[in-house]
Amino acid sequence: MHNLLKIIVISLRQNVRAFSLGLALSLLVLLASFALLGLSGWFITATGIAGLAGIGIGFDVFRPSAAIRFLALGRAAARYGERLTTHNATLRSLATFRVHLLDVLLRRNHEQTEKLRGSVALNRMTTDVEALDGILLRLAIPFLAALFYYPVAFASLWWLATPAIALCAIAVSLAGAALVLFTCLPRSAGPAARAEQLLQTLRSQALELQQTHTDLIVFGQLEARKNRAITTEGKLRARQNRVASTERLASTLIQLTALLTTSSVLAIGLKALQTEAITIASLAFAIFASLTMAEVIHPLRKTVAEYGRMKYAAGRMQDIYENQEVKEVRSADVNVASASLPAPVMRVRDLTFRRNSKTNSRPILEHVSLDLYAGERVALISPSGGGKSTFLNLAAGLLRPQSGEIELLGKPLSSFSEEQLRNTIAMLPQRSFLLQGTVLENLQLSTPDLTEAEALQIISVVALDGVVKRLGGLHGNIGEAGCNLSGGERRRLALARVLARNPQILLMDEPTEGLESELSTKVLENVSSFLPDAAILIASHRTTEKDWVNRHMIV
Repeated sequence: MHNLLKIIVISLRQNVRAFSLGLALSLLVLLASFALLGLSGWFITATGIAGLAGIGIGFDVFRPSAAIRFLALGRAAARYGERLTTHNATLRSLATFRVHLLDVLLRRNHEQTEKLRGSVALNRMTTDVEALDGILLRLAIPFLAALFYYPVAFASLWWLATPAIALCAIAVSLAGAALVLFTCLPRSAGPAARAEQLLQTLRSQALELQQTHTDLIVFGQLEARKNRAITTEGKLRARQNRVASTERLASTLIQLTALLTTSSVLAIGLKALQTEAITIASLAFAIFASLTMAEVIHPLRKTVAEYGRMKYAAGRMQDIYENQEVKEVRSADVNVASASLPAPVMRVRDLTFRRNSKTNSRPILEHVSLDLYAGERVALISPSGGGKSTFLNLAAGLLRPQSGEIELLGKPLSSFSEEQLRNTIAMLPQRSFLLQGTVLENLQLSTPDLTEAEALQIISVVALDGVVKRLGGLHGNIGEAGCNLSGGERRRLALARVLARNPQILLMDEPTEGLESELSTKVLENVSSFLPDAAILIASHRTTEKDWVNRHMIV
């Protein structure tokens, strides 16, 4: 519940005026319903009594009927305004949450980002955020509106009927609401949260089936994976059915509460009539007005059904309301363009890195030092898992070492702002992803002002001329994640994107993976010609790459 309250507070702060107006309109709807039903009951009864008494011709029917029409139209207008205002504010809040969540995910360090699966991040930004819409619409606003409504209704019934009727109507309604909450919430919270988990799992499994369909067939695992998804769907349906049955129970209890409220008011009113403490018309007002108590507690039906889902989503959204201050390093005295460029352009001294800095685990890199000069090509050599990729991530500023230091262009790496660092150093990671779009759009991801002439030159460097021609030129579409390209073609296009930045220091993690030996040699030689003065550091295990560099370094 604590997380839900935080989400409510944040949402209200984001749209104070809109939600205040929505709350006022919601309260106005309830009060209009109370007055409309009460006045209608009073009017019908008073008219009947006047007719029986033979004074109907002198009874004023115009003002009460006009008031009823006014209340009916006003209630409809207030309801429309309340829905329009609160839903618009809620959608704005959800959009803000998504942007904030994406920002939080992107600000995580490289190690945390690598562990985050795309489907998980997508679920968080869609399903989790969508689950939060009910927090305001079905929880906060109805609760706050009821908080203001009950005192007004109590005072009105006390004044227009009797204190006993006012106490009875409010007490029975509140008791029914408490019964619904304490009976149904514990029954639905767990299954609703579990249903939300299973729904996200099912989405991930369905996406996996679609993306790895061919591999699953080749390895004979398609049926097993499909059956796993079917099993998940069965569990999901079972939880959803349990939530639905609890929702029906809540609806039944709400209807019984409305019936008991009206019956109690009627019983007390009949006794009051015997003592002439109330008129028949006033009793009719109280009976009809008490029917609106059901409208007040009616939102509890959806609250019960979605509380577990909302609570689960709010718990997973802690990053939104936790303090996520990210300290961005800025240095006014660092000016890469005017800085002197002493050799070496990169200097690494006594570098040590552990995956978990809080333990005494074996370091991935220990006391590593390196000098890298302009125009030099150096290959990092180690067995698989020996730390080559980790060293490149450290050099690119994606990870931070436990000890040791890295200097770029004679300045500590930590003194570079993010923009200055990316303008100096570029990296081709072991896994690169392409955007759905054209060849040119993918190249302009790294260099937005890249011209078509420059793009064609870089395409030639990575030997993709024929491929681009086949696609219809630079504006040819490569499909989702480059599905129109082979693995080697995707790798070369990713390399072209890095080369487009024309960096002073180039880091490459197995750049020719998936290429034939002859094509690998051609691409690497083209890179040397394209960036003759760049310092190049490459993580490699292929002979072609090892033969291309000037020297090797064992890490």
